Amino acid sequence: MNATTSEQVFGSFIQAAREACQEIERVKLRDTQPLLTTLIQLLREANSLAQCSIEADDYDLGGDQVLPDALSRIPDDLVFNVVFDPLDPGSVCATSLKDALGDIYKSLKLGLRILEKEPLSKPAILWEWRHAYGFHWGRHLLDVIRFLVLCKESGFS
Repeated sequence: MNATTSEQVFGSFIQAAREACQEIERVKLRDTQPLLTTLIQLLREANSLAQCSIEADDYDLGGDQVLPDALSRIPDDLVFNVVFDPLDPGSVCATSLKDALGDIYKSLKLGLRILEKEPLSKPAILWEWRHAYGFHWGRHLLDVIRFLVLCKESGFS
């Protein structure tokens, strides 16, 4: 992938991250379609980002993120089952919508805040997002999308 293409992918991912954070900040359980649409776009952009060559960096994102008020309105008991390890038939576990969205939000929002203050940290932030997508929040992203689609089909949302 050449530098111009990579820069386009980086810009598209950053925009998708902004939009996902905005939708999480205003999530409404009675109408999850805007959130679903935005998360699907984030998934597309994250998959493109995963294909980019980015130098590893030891930049520490650090810090805890405060979750948006909208997540506090999601009931703690809004839980769904996920397969933790597809190769282990017994690895089904429960996760809450609030926790899954919170993990996605924290990773993205922290990176966006750092980028606003330190634009030169962009390669490190992109590397961290790509890494965390592959090992953490990407699973949550897939789980939330699947949950929202199934809810929509069943008439929940």
